[in-house]
Formats: sequence, structure tokens, C-alpha cells
Amino acid sequence: MNNALDLEKSTRERILSESIHVFGRLGYRKSSMESLAAAAGLSKQGLYLHFAGKHELFQASLRYYLDQGLGMVRAHLARPVQPLSARLLCAMEAWFGRHKDTFAGGALDVAVVGLRIANEDGEEYQDVFRREIARAIAAAGKEAAGSASDIAQVLFVCGLSWKEPGLSREEFMARMALCIKVCLGEEKRK
Repeated sequence: MNNALDLEKSTRERILSESIHVFGRLGYRKSSMESLAAAAGLSKQGLYLHFAGKHELFQASLRYYLDQGLGMVRAHLARPVQPLSARLLCAMEAWFGRHKDTFAGGALDVAVVGLRIANEDGEEYQDVFRREIARAIAAAGKEAAGSASDIAQVLFVCGLSWKEPGLSREEFMARMALCIKVCLGEEKRK
């Protein structure tokens, strides 16, 4: 019995993991149940055994992707050996930087559709992300440029620059590193 449950969980996770990449590459509108099934190594009918349709699969894969992101953020922030600025930069890359790879090719309609379909979920994930960042800043006593919540909000807004056309992942991370240093009061005037 456990093997059957494990197999179903494994299949579901594979579907969700592969689907977010299809949505990210093709966009919501151009993704079909056929392309989603093929990416997961299933027939279209096999995919329908797990999800009623594209809408349900999109919501589930987006939640799965965001849950993974929050897990990575928490793991990076929990590394007490690293300085706070390094932990924050890793957390920002885990949350925003991976979007550069996942949502390449002009598939930003995923963000628009995602916000429309799952607006409350999206806002909740963003709130949790900001709270995790604020908690790490407060715990380190690094509230140089404002409250931990204010700094977390500034970092979040700066993180949204990942959507800028033509901005490479390296350029995005360099901007994030500077923003973190400024917010933590680590950037000295030259």
C-alpha cells in the first residue's frame, strides 16, 4: 500500500515539476494538456487521471513551485555560518533568480494569469517571503536603513526587477547584492 502511495506522490510531483517548466516556456495560453502530459512522460488521458484540466494543473504547479521556493529561502536564511548579506542574496536568488530560468522566452503571461487565478495564494506567498526575510534581518540586528519589515519590502520590490527584458541573471544578482548592502548599511560612500 505504501508503495502505491509513494508512486502516486512521485508521479504527481513529476507532473507539477515538469508542468511549471512548460508553462514557463510556452506561457499559460499556449500550454496544452498534450504538451504538459508529454513533459511529464504521460499520455493525455494519464494526466487527466491526476488533474481535471489545465486550470487545476496550473494552480497546483504554481503552488508547488512557490512552496519549493519558500523551502529554499528558509534553508538559505537558516545558515548561521554565512553573513546575513550572503544568506539574503541566496534567498533572493532562490525566490526571484530562478524565475529568470523558469519563465524565459516571453512567458510572462504566467504571472498575469497566475495572479488572476490565484491572487490570494500569490499574495500569501509574497507575504510569507517578506516575513521570512524580515525575521532574518531582525534576528541579525541589521535594521540600519529602517525596520526589518521595511527592508524586506524594499528587497522584495527590487527583486521584482527580474522581469526587466534583457536583464541577465548575473546582472539581476549584482543589483540584488548592491540593494542588500545598501539596505543593511554595508555599502560605504566612495
